[in-house]
Amino acid sequence: MKIKYLFLFFIFLFFFAGCTEKKTEEEKPYLIRAGSSVITVQEFKRAFELSKTAYAYDMVNDPEFLQKARVQFLDQICERLILMERARELGINISALELKSAVADITDGYPQEEFEQELLESMISYHDWEQEVKARLVMEKVIAKDLTSSITISADEIADYKKKHNKKSKAKKENIDKSITDLLKREKTETAYKSWLDKLQEKYRLEINETDWKKITSES
Repeated sequence: MKIKYLFLFFIFLFFFAGCTEKKTEEEKPYLIRAGSSVITVQEFKRAFELSKTAYAYDMVNDPEFLQKARVQFLDQICERLILMERARELGINISALELKSAVADITDGYPQEEFEQELLESMISYHDWEQEVKARLVMEKVIAKDLTSSITISADEIADYKKKHNKKSKAKKENIDKSITDLLKREKTETAYKSWLDKLQEKYRLEINETDWKKITSES
């Protein structure tokens, strides 16, 4: 696990800590709005400045790179807002056991002292990092429940895959078929993801304040 991985976890946690509660348009002007979540210009700028520390010095001093990074950051925020709105509607939660298992997988083979030192150097508390892991698990559950679960793989598709890849193994047929099914489901999920997300954006009325966004992108 690299420090950038840990740090980007925290960036999103810091960023979304202030936008999970329902806000009205009168309470706050928005840069991004989806469902009950609102992100202001200042929140975006503050989070983006923090995210820049995860990049090399020469990269953050490259105007072209920064413009691309801003757009990418905006896209990531919009995507996350939509997924979290969907999670709220579906009533998706993560149990203590699920969180414990995920944390164990992430930190497996990582020396405890070194892990704690990296958190310390990044000014991230263990609790904050753990909560961000939980948020990511929620989003994964949304995708699995709302998208992947609706995807079916036929026997013909499995047979075609075996034929194309000359799939031969001493493992049990059921195990091989399950592995192929899981693989094909992942591929179909990736293919269907954008159109599925676009529909959710319409459902939750994702809005970007174009006037303020143009001001942000014109900054050096």
